[in-house]
Amino acid sequence: MVLDMVLDIDGQRAFIATSETPVNNYLPRLIFVHGAQNDHRVWEAQQYWFSQRGYGTFAPDFPGHGASAGAPLVSIELMAQWLGKLLLAISPVGAGVESRLCTDYPLRRREAVLRETPASPASYVLIGHSMGSLAALACVADHSSHIAALVLIGTAFPMKVSPALLEQTRTDEAAAIAQIAQWSHAPNLPDANSDAINARSERLATAQQLMCSQIPGVLHNDLSACNSYILGLEAAAKITCPCLVVCGSKDQMTAPKYAVKLQETLRAESATLDGAGHAMMSEQNDALCEAIHQFLSAHFNATVESRTGKSDT
Repeated sequence: MVLDMVLDIDGQRAFIATSETPVNNYLPRLIFVHGAQNDHRVWEAQQYWFSQRGYGTFAPDFPGHGASAGAPLVSIELMAQWLGKLLLAISPVGAGVESRLCTDYPLRRREAVLRETPASPASYVLIGHSMGSLAALACVADHSSHIAALVLIGTAFPMKVSPALLEQTRTDEAAAIAQIAQWSHAPNLPDANSDAINARSERLATAQQLMCSQIPGVLHNDLSACNSYILGLEAAAKITCPCLVVCGSKDQMTAPKYAVKLQETLRAESATLDGAGHAMMSEQNDALCEAIHQFLSAHFNATVESRTGKSDT
């Protein structure tokens, strides 16, 4: 089950979806970072999958997205800084999470967060999709001691946006959203049956509905931030924690070839989901979660086994 969590970051309401199920304190906490024109809801299936396996999960809404207040952040660097503040806010290190929880946060969940949040911020894993992958990348580069691992999904560097699409996000946002929803999902196979065609149509409708729920101007802001970010390789060169890059073989938004240089600079492991598009969280949830889980197990199971006497897998 996923519950609501509200924090005060920079004097603004910051919304985070969190897992309620009991967590294994020897496993890292997972922070899922959404992409452009999206919010925490794109991670619902992944939060459920990992929470059922003992992982604590957090899925924040960036300012101006979903249920978070404030204006959308205009650059990847500012998003990375905000994620750094989120890390401090959910960790009892320093000022402590209790003083950062909004007063309207339910007491039962306030106590649960204080009880379940690990003592060391180094037990967090940032998992970012698309725009969120760049923000996560930049955050880890500046907060390396706080992060145990980094997972980039549907990533690319540079993450350039065509001038025509960028202009359309400013002049006809609804049309741009419709196009992006189409491009984000792998096309139907030539021999696709009616069930597969209907399933894709449902995913498209859900994605478009979520994107249309954001406030006007967010899409142009977000894609402009992606298009303008130039420090990806410099950030990657600073990162020493374990990294994983996950690509969809049919991704039309961030094709796998555009992630190669970033992957090489990070010295990252890689996984490709055959047949998946950019929206792989909804298209191939189980395959995506398995790829991340295998990566995390390889790096964290030795610790889990040494402290519990058994493997988490």
